[in-house]
Amino acid sequence: MLPGKWNEDLVQQLFPEEVCNHIIRKIGVVEDSEEWDRSRIPGTVQEEYNCVWERGIPFKVSFFIWRLWKKRFPIGEFLWKFPNEGVYKCNSDGASKGNPGPSACAFCIRNNRGEFVYAESKGLGIMSSLEAETIALRNGLEYCILHDLLPMILETDSLILKKILDGIWDVPWYNIMEVKRINSLKDGKEVEIEHTFREVNMIYRA
Repeated sequence: MLPGKWNEDLVQQLFPEEVCNHIIRKIGVVEDSEEWDRSRIPGTVQEEYNCVWERGIPFKVSFFIWRLWKKRFPIGEFLWKFPNEGVYKCNSDGASKGNPGPSACAFCIRNNRGEFVYAESKGLGIMSSLEAETIALRNGLEYCILHDLLPMILETDSLILKKILDGIWDVPWYNIMEVKRINSLKDGKEVEIEHTFREVNMIYRA
């Protein structure tokens, strides 16, 4: 957010075109706490506030805009941390509705300045959430290696997957091949795998 206006370039990186247009054209920027407090007075309806929660805008997007508007972002350990100079960071995420059930995965790559490099998402069919998380991480790793985006940090919000890849926990039988592929891909390469909190990955889920 820039003084008095949205950072349009950043908004366009984070959201689909129709959502970007909605944010930039209809939602004003609250610059101080007094202005925000006025919008919360009972019986007072602010047009911009209504636009944040407009029907048709995904809840995660509305919630993210609300946090940005009110300047309530995670801090400390819940903040996305910039990698060192020359290092790329890939955040991955997978989910399953029903576990097992219809699943999907996604990953997003940024450079050390936090600038968007590439993102991808796709459906996976019926599987468990752990399988979806594993495939998401492997897809991000493969893309970075193929396009020489190294050294790199892979971040996942699945603590189970992190412990499996670290060799602390046993690999479930249904996930053995994917884990072997990941270990083979990163062998001998400048790749670190780290766990991050769900709140940090939220911006990439929107």
